[in-house]
Amino acid sequence: ETEQYQSLEEVLDDLVVRFIDSLPEEEKTPDRLIWQAEEAHWFYEDWVQPQNPSLPMLNQRNLTQLLLEHTGQYPGLDFDEQWQKFLAYKKVVPCCGGILLNTTGDKVLMVRGWKNGSSWVFPRGKINSNETPEACAIREVYEETGYDMKPLFNPNEFIRTTMNRRQEVTMYLVFGVDENTVFKTKTMKEIGKIEWVPVVELPLWSNAKGTPKPAAGGKARKFFSVGPFV
Repeated sequence: ETEQYQSLEEVLDDLVVRFIDSLPEEEKTPDRLIWQAEEAHWFYEDWVQPQNPSLPMLNQRNLTQLLLEHTGQYPGLDFDEQWQKFLAYKKVVPCCGGILLNTTGDKVLMVRGWKNGSSWVFPRGKINSNETPEACAIREVYEETGYDMKPLFNPNEFIRTTMNRRQEVTMYLVFGVDENTVFKTKTMKEIGKIEWVPVVELPLWSNAKGTPKPAAGGKARKFFSVGPFV
């Protein structure tokens, strides 16, 4: 259970202990701390603020800046420059995930973001430092859907492409998933829905973004980053 906090200053003290103090001294660089602050923001948004509603809502950039300033280790740091470097790097971090098909191969499992109007995508996410593509795909599918695809996983069945000319994306094909499986995300405020989508409803154009006409009786959906893998 998340503790109750009396002030934002107290929260920042706790976040430094949880996410920064444990790092080896040689890793306590501004670049590394910004990545750690991303995890701190998830913790703040998912657990701390909801249980302490008097605390402000903070986006990732604002919390990151507060956290770096709170450490007192980087006087004179140009935070705007560091933040832009972080955003640019995030766009090229490789992504991995899974394309899960049912036993008849005519439906694929997809997830939709937390907010209404979010796009439907294959479960996937960014690879961690020193993580293999296979491990990343298995982890991301489990985190987003609650499904462990290891029993059906074949590391040789994958599609790899480059998105936006810079980001490598690897999607592993997983066949024979029971359509009656109960899926439940392990994340908070990230995945809003998990559903089987008929393969015939997936978009085929190269930019993989749009709202194709659904099959009879189907739903109109907005897809993202789907076309290159269909």
